[in-house]
Amino acid sequence: KPYLLRRVKEDVEKSLPPKEETILEVTLTPIQKTYYKAIYERNTSFLFKGAKPSNAPSLMNIMMELRKCCNHPFLIRGAEER
Repeated sequence: KPYLLRRVKEDVEKSLPPKEETILEVTLTPIQKTYYKAIYERNTSFLFKGAKPSNAPSLMNIMMELRKCCNHPFLIRGAEER
């Protein structure tokens, strides 16, 4: 049975400084705000307007759709066609 060796970068390289995290708060663009509000309120008339039913965003997992909206509004299915 073969063995799989697993090493972490910090175990191999000892001279690496500790990881530093910087959090920047950025406001949403107007397109992101409208999509965020529509997803949060489950406004299907706005989200499905002008989109084929197969290309409409899925509202089964609201948190994932809100995250996609915050990252980039074109990650939502049907948003780019508008």
